[in-house]
Amino acid sequence: MSLFKTKEWWRTRCGANETFDRHSLLAVPLFGKEKRDILVVGSHDGYLRMYKPSSQWVDETKSPTSYKSTDLMIETRLDDCIVDLKAGRFVS
Repeated sequence: MSLFKTKEWWRTRCGANETFDRHSLLAVPLFGKEKRDILVVGSHDGYLRMYKPSSQWVDETKSPTSYKSTDLMIETRLDDCIVDLKAGRFVS
């Protein structure tokens, strides 16, 4: 017996031969007053991607809308591997 019911909300595929671990994904509210959840994905190959999922539940019995190319906000390749992701307010 489970206390929680889970459903697939959104999905995408990141790189064909990239490697990831449990520190490679971060969900964080960003960008101004309306703060939508942003998914940040970093790979051991140095790719950093930020997604703003636009998936909406139309009906509880139906599946969500699928991935759109506009969901990917930024994709960049860094010179080194990404081993951890963090977010926060930086103050001096």
